[in-house]
Amino acid sequence: MINVRLILGRISDINESLVRLRKITDISLDEFLKNDDLKDIASFRLIKLLESSISICQHLSAKILKKAPESYSNCFEMLSEANIINVDLSEKLQQMARFRNMLIHVYWNIDYRQVYEIIKNDLGDIELFVKSLDKFI
Repeated sequence: MINVRLILGRISDINESLVRLRKITDISLDEFLKNDDLKDIASFRLIKLLESSISICQHLSAKILKKAPESYSNCFEMLSEANIINVDLSEKLQQMARFRNMLIHVYWNIDYRQVYEIIKNDLGDIELFVKSLDKFI
């Protein structure tokens, strides 16, 4: 049985990070790249948002699909195969999961232009994930 309280808690974390990250979208790329504090906030909030999304994915995989994903990106693929999210969204979330790995494991070589582009262009994918979860639970 899925733990709705856990999922809603992670969705709350996601929404909090989305609000904080949306504030950064009002700032130009040049201003963002010059501001180390903004880059740190953006990186942390992306990590928190992605970790929360992955946590939900792993929980659903364990409780509904009764199997463990091979990787974080594979987790979103499994949700697509189970028709919990659509294929296009799954592919985008798989890319974000891989980007999360880079943020955490190769933090000394972060491409902040890519961080900015994700914040500017890809947060809607996370919002779609949350909407898919709302429909599912």
